[in-house]
This record gives sequence, structure tokens and C-alpha cells, in this order.
Amino acid sequence: MKNIILAAVSVLVLGLVGSAIGQVGKGNILFEYWFNLGGTNVSDLTGSERYPDNPDDSEWRTSFDGPLDKWDYYGTRVRGHLYPPGNGDYTFWIASDDASQLWLSSDDDPADAVQIASVPGWSSHLEWGKYPEQRSAPQALQAGKKYYIEALMKEQGGGDNLSVAWGGGRGSVLVPLSSMVRTCHRR
Repeated sequence: MKNIILAAVSVLVLGLVGSAIGQVGKGNILFEYWFNLGGTNVSDLTGSERYPDNPDDSEWRTSFDGPLDKWDYYGTRVRGHLYPPGNGDYTFWIASDDASQLWLSSDDDPADAVQIASVPGWSSHLEWGKYPEQRSAPQALQAGKKYYIEALMKEQGGGDNLSVAWGGGRGSVLVPLSSMVRTCHRR
């Protein structure tokens, strides 16, 4: 992808937790899981009576890269706050199996988030160019400002994955997303 180095974030599981207390900090992001959900569309997750307040499980990770080929019939929400290292236009990419959506707020409020990218079908792990919708339009971000970021993904069966990458800001070098993400408190 023209003059942009595209790098994916590495995976490091911090362990399962029952509460968000003690996990808030730079580099942690909350993954929440709802199991036993049919369908391949994000609406199959968001339309569940258990969503958004009653996930079946959750874990903290140090990257925006979820489990790979781990489960079937589930949905996930990944959320945290993003702190850009410099002023500039940032482009985001999302890859997932099955469908997913990437949301970004103009501030730290989840209510202000808008969808900026999606996977309408499925893509392989770290496959950034299968659909044009996987790449966001450039997003003007300010250094040090806190932005709410969220991804939603729904998996039916077979392989599963969810990853987010970004590029831009200072020059055209990609900054690993995990280094600028901090968790939000579970509600």
C-alpha cells in the first residue's frame, strides 16, 4: 500500500479477569466475548439481549489483535482509548473473520463514535486489502488527545480473527496501535 509500511500488532494475553479494576493503563485493551450466537453479521451480536452489558467472558490484551481460530458462534467487542503520538491524518485498517466494524470517536466519549471501516464478509488474519471498506478515510487526530476506539466482530464457524492496524501521523511510518491504546473502564 503505497509508501506506507503496514505492520500488525503482536499478541500477548494478559489473562482473564472478572473486572476492569487494576487493568487500566497504557497498552491494555478490553476484549469482551458473547458466546452461543448464530450468524455472521455484527447485527447478530448487537441485536442479542445480552449485548452490551452481559458478556460471557473478557480479557485484557496488549494489542488490537484477537484470538486466532479459537471459537465458533461468538461475537466480540474490543474497546479502549487511543493516544496519537503526533498531529496528523491517520488511516486505519481492520481484518476479521467473519464480519466486523471499526468505530472511532472525535473525543473520549463512546457516544460520539462513528464507523470508519468494516469487513462486510470475512478476511484472513492480517489480510488488509480484500475489501475497500477495510481501510478508513484519513482521520485527523491530535497528539496526546484521548479518542475512544471500538471494534465489533461476529464469528459463525470455521476460522476466526480480528486485527486492527494504523498508519500516518508523523510521515508515513506506521505506529503499532497497541503502543498508543489505553483501556477504558468497564461499565
